[in-house]
Amino acid sequence: MPELLVIADDLTGALDTGVQFAKEKIKTLVTTESEWNTLSLENVEILVIDTETRHSQGREAFDRIKRVLELAKEEGVKYLYKKTDSTLRGNIGIEFLAILQVYNRPIMFIPAFPKLKRFTINGIQYIDGTPIHMTDFSQDPLNPIRESYIPKIIEQPMLKTTVIRKESYETFEIKQDFNVYIFDAQTDEDILRIGKILKKENMLKITAGCAGFAEVLPKLIDFKQNRGQTKLNIKENYAIVICGSVNEKSLRQIEFAKRELNFLDIVLSKQEIFNGQSLLSEDMFCNKRIAIRTARSKDEIENLSIDTENFHQIILDKLASIQEEISNRLNLSTFIVFGGDTLFKIIERLDIKYLEPIGEIETGVVISKAKGREKEFVFITKAGGFGDIDIITKITEFIERRYICL
Repeated sequence: MPELLVIADDLTGALDTGVQFAKEKIKTLVTTESEWNTLSLENVEILVIDTETRHSQGREAFDRIKRVLELAKEEGVKYLYKKTDSTLRGNIGIEFLAILQVYNRPIMFIPAFPKLKRFTINGIQYIDGTPIHMTDFSQDPLNPIRESYIPKIIEQPMLKTTVIRKESYETFEIKQDFNVYIFDAQTDEDILRIGKILKKENMLKITAGCAGFAEVLPKLIDFKQNRGQTKLNIKENYAIVICGSVNEKSLRQIEFAKRELNFLDIVLSKQEIFNGQSLLSEDMFCNKRIAIRTARSKDEIENLSIDTENFHQIILDKLASIQEEISNRLNLSTFIVFGGDTLFKIIERLDIKYLEPIGEIETGVVISKAKGREKEFVFITKAGGFGDIDIITKITEFIERRYICL
């Protein structure tokens, strides 16, 4: 039985949190199976469940989270961590309500991620000094951020929030007036300091935040370090990027790879997205560095005169079918995937029940193993807004270093 259950609302977020434990040799699995008690979990200390509720309607998100929580309570899971997006997209307040209903105890919420320059100051979430509602995330096509003050972002009738500022870490107390405690933090030292205080006060049972606070939990909870060092050999030296993200950072990263590494940049047209026939030619694969995406900019998506939500699903289905076709035609098992929704569709199509995170190339860029119907895969994944401009260079070098010619 897992010692800690992590609940995430998208798959790349689930992986970038799960890998914080895997790096410490703690057996960790990431799954999209809500009925997780049916899985084989021998020696698994950390189970991360992606509920895919980032884009759900409120009631649907509440019900799905509540069912997972009820199972956790029935199975006697000791610790719960609600993984939230570091830019606070999704149904955070509604999902907190589900936690409070099932457990009836306060939530300690630490939303900062200093390594990615995501800070919480006076209850306001910043990215590198800019309030999040003034960044690219305000233009997210599915979850635009219009507010930066966290109590307002997660506001729900039954949530009673309070902000704990740095000078009050050691003196704050649990009061009946509040059921969500939001902690300011700007540095890794702040994060660890909060964790030590929560451990001392026996308040680690139910916590929430992004991968930033998850990273310190192995220092605070006595998990079994029962996984040896995983050796990863890659069987092919193709670098194939499947990008469903339209975040400006991801698009700039592909433009950089195209310019500096001669990546073949395949941008699907509207006709190709809706065309059921293959758009891949043998000539494409003369180049072993390929990026496949659906847009060069958000404008290309927004200008399409199609229902946005439905079109988003059509795009994801198309990208998943392309990945499967490439895998089958070239017998490839290593893929670079940008965007949690894209990764979800891919593993759904491949009938993958869980992924095992292994490590990070850099913060938020996760390497995972997974077993499909016919073969094992290696996925290198990241959320749209993560990574330096040259991240594809770093990933390509990683693949080429571990390529074993059989």
